[in-house]
Amino acid sequence: MGLIRSDAVAVKVGAAVILLLALVSSSSSQSNLAVEADNPAHFMTAHGRRAWAGGYANGGMEVWAGALQIASDVHAEFRRAGDATVIAGNKIASSIEVAPAYISRTYNGPDFSVTEQISVPLDERAVLFHYTVRSARPVQVLVRFDPSLNLMWPAALGGQEIGWDKRSGYLLTDAGRQFAAIVLAPGATAHDEPLNRTREPQDGEFAIALDPQTPQVLFAEVNVHPRERELDISAAERLLQSSSTWQEQDAKHYRDALASDVEFETPDAQLNRALAWAEIALDQNWFCNDALGCGYVGGYGPSRRNRRPQYAWFFSGDGMVALHGALAAGDLDHARDEIRFIAKYQDPQSGMIWHELTQSAPYLDWRGKYPYMFVHADLTYPYISAVADYIRASNDRAFLQEIWPSVQKAFAYGRSLVDADGLPKIPEGKEGANEQNPLREELGLSAGWVEACGDYAHLAELMGQSESAREAHELVSKARENFAQRYWDRERNFAIQGYQRNGEKTLARGLGAISAINEGLFSGAQSAHVLDQIASWRFQSDWGTRSVAVGEPGYDPTGYAHGSVWGISTSDVAQAYWAAHRPDIAWQVWRTLIPWSSLDSLGHMDEVLAGDTYNPQVESVPEQSWSSMAFLATAVRGLFGLEIDAEKNSLTLATHLPPDWNYASLRRVKIGNATLDFTFHQSLNALTLSVGNRGDPVRVLYRPEIPLGARAVTATVGGHKSAVRVETNAEDQHAVLGFTAPHGDFEITIRYQDGIGIVMQAPQTSLGQPSSAMKLTSVVLEGVTLKLGVDEEPGRDNEFEIQTQRSIRSSDHVRVQRLGPDRYSLKVEPSGRTDGDPYEHREITIMFSE
Repeated sequence: MGLIRSDAVAVKVGAAVILLLALVSSSSSQSNLAVEADNPAHFMTAHGRRAWAGGYANGGMEVWAGALQIASDVHAEFRRAGDATVIAGNKIASSIEVAPAYISRTYNGPDFSVTEQISVPLDERAVLFHYTVRSARPVQVLVRFDPSLNLMWPAALGGQEIGWDKRSGYLLTDAGRQFAAIVLAPGATAHDEPLNRTREPQDGEFAIALDPQTPQVLFAEVNVHPRERELDISAAERLLQSSSTWQEQDAKHYRDALASDVEFETPDAQLNRALAWAEIALDQNWFCNDALGCGYVGGYGPSRRNRRPQYAWFFSGDGMVALHGALAAGDLDHARDEIRFIAKYQDPQSGMIWHELTQSAPYLDWRGKYPYMFVHADLTYPYISAVADYIRASNDRAFLQEIWPSVQKAFAYGRSLVDADGLPKIPEGKEGANEQNPLREELGLSAGWVEACGDYAHLAELMGQSESAREAHELVSKARENFAQRYWDRERNFAIQGYQRNGEKTLARGLGAISAINEGLFSGAQSAHVLDQIASWRFQSDWGTRSVAVGEPGYDPTGYAHGSVWGISTSDVAQAYWAAHRPDIAWQVWRTLIPWSSLDSLGHMDEVLAGDTYNPQVESVPEQSWSSMAFLATAVRGLFGLEIDAEKNSLTLATHLPPDWNYASLRRVKIGNATLDFTFHQSLNALTLSVGNRGDPVRVLYRPEIPLGARAVTATVGGHKSAVRVETNAEDQHAVLGFTAPHGDFEITIRYQDGIGIVMQAPQTSLGQPSSAMKLTSVVLEGVTLKLGVDEEPGRDNEFEIQTQRSIRSSDHVRVQRLGPDRYSLKVEPSGRTDGDPYEHREITIMFSE
């Protein structure tokens, strides 16, 4: 495992040991992060704004500068002095390190080690590979690669040429001299000459023996003079000479980014790391294309036999998820600029929002000859809502004036999809969210229309267009009137996900109902019934929520969208449970995502995992932006319950701290001219909030969850008694009070007694293994009787804890052991069942003394 530094936290993840090198100050402010693993079979990416390099650590890297792939299969080889044999780096790769500003691989030879560091100047089209050799005798470093100089799919160049330049580098050009790149290695002692070959080389076409004194090589796009077609490599030479300077600047950029975003601290070190890296991923996914502009890309992954590096181009849907991550992090500038970027490519005639935009779009007729840009009818509604969400968070009225014509066009397109029943239909030739089985009607699309109508009405009112707002409200009313009738299956007692082109309803139980529940489109009983089912083992795995329930028609645990586990959907489900006042289930669902940040691309999250075993699904992208961004946004909106209304200079703080947490903090929350820090200290009988406000006063509605069944609730604000209201729901309780947070520091303390906290064990995920952890499906307290629904795997030790000052008088189906004056361990009694489904539902009853 190697040396653990004094500032490191070790976390066991499968077979690999992840070292979290978090430099933490006395205030626990994370200023730097690096992650190490002794398993080199991870995907890794070095990120820049205009270039990047990525690949699996035990293989070769591909190098990209915007739309241009410079090289692929870049990898190192080593030759010891006096040896004829070359040692392939992928055979001796031993460990990796991933930091915000660089990635590195360490190679251990028989009597030497070499560290390769790959870094990208933040705003340049270049990638640097630098090698540090540790050996008693000389070791020659060779870098082998396949030259590409080709555009991202589906654009392409022809007639690529390569030649050795006298300044120690390969020059790559196309026949028309439109594009050029250099592989620059000053002081190289040897290189392969270009040859006409009858057979393709097996392991990289070209190799450079690097300068033994400074073994490094820079891959860079080269500017081509538009008239003379001359190449200018001076910029690449300057980048190589100034590498230490821009590397320091890159590191500072990420420190500054983390220091300006919302900061989280909890007792869970792995969660803290995952949230910090989600904010890093947010920054790393901001990419600039010289011809298209800057926006959030969908993610990063290998090209897989063609020149499409997974999602490393622009998707409006992914961008809207990312901008909500930016709003959660307090990065209003990038959220606003992402809306501008999406609006820039809106269809000017129809108002439809586009789906995807390749980096190579400027070099081909992307909109005319290819069917991908305006194929999704489901993206225009969330665009309207994204604008409204940004305005609520920023109160940026000048931007609303600027973007309003685009919003009006989007709403006009959205209204054109609506049928006589007030609900939208997907036109022929277009798709909704379901790409694998295109439908005529989708539950999620209709729910999105209701949300978009409400948001459009709000924006119209801000713009002083009361008639437009009134019309939008009327459209909302009509859609609500017919929604449940259209999308509730009375026979199966579940939501209908959609209707096929032939009019037949879909049969599989899926997650589409979550969006309808969020908008209150089903009755309370219907929503509760859906949430009960989604909480069950048929939907819930130890690593997240399946897209389709086990046993449903078409369920396929390895299918991309028919039973696999999506990070974004799991976050959405958790958010729905928090909103429905079912916090124990919400926390149980959401925390399954924490291990995702160390599963494949360290610090980042996969797109989708298999539904039957803990593994990335075969099509999954290892760095998927919307998985990390949804995880981040749900931490803010669900776990901490933060909702900002900058229009009214107020915020809501409805925290849901797990009962076994004794503290948490949410710092650098920005609203208007104020920046607030919130620190929570939680005990069995009290919750204290310390507020620090560096700015103007802000009105706060404080609605923290307190333990279920808590009694004798009192509050003090700034040391003075304050009125407090208790809001009791079926599965949780909240204390509710309002106050104005003045400039400076002060405290709010809520005291109570006899509350009950349920602590479920976190699943222990292991690669290739199926689900086995117990699932909590319902929590109800009736007087002194606590009723829990659980799905448990028979034959396992299924245990949980209860924290309370109350005494347990009796129980059904569990054995109770008292661990202390306020802690109990409860073990589910075996049912005796030996066959059937892998899980069994049990109803547990616990009686407390009065």
